[in-house]
Amino acid sequence: MKEYSRFVLIGLAILVLGGCEFLWDAGNRGALTADVKELLGNAGVTLDDLDCHMHGTTRSGACEARMDAEEVGSVVSGLKLVEVSDSESWDYRSWLEEGECGSREDLDARFRSERRAAELRLEDESAFEYLLLFHDSETNEACIQVSYAYG
Repeated sequence: MKEYSRFVLIGLAILVLGGCEFLWDAGNRGALTADVKELLGNAGVTLDDLDCHMHGTTRSGACEARMDAEEVGSVVSGLKLVEVSDSESWDYRSWLEEGECGSREDLDARFRSERRAAELRLEDESAFEYLLLFHDSETNEACIQVSYAYG
């Protein structure tokens, strides 16, 4: 019986320590997907295959999808994104650390929004702090990273 209790306690500890991220992601993934689809729709792009998830227990999340060059162009112009340069601001560099899109070296085209850009405001009056778009022109893989703004 003592051995069984030990396994139960270990299992509960794993659930408590690792379960928060899982629950946060599970509880917020649907809203993140809907919100990113809304922004893309505002730019004239409809994607049905968005695979979104939250990053840890933060306000940041990422969505992966396939986007052709025309769709990327529509998002860039519709959301007023700018191409990332080598001499980017601290904001951009700190945003990269909040998610996993920036660590994917296969994504060669990189775009960013301005902080709290008007184009990132959602219909329900919430907004994203920023949006990063990474794209691989050969495979059409895209990664969109966002963070919900406070307030």
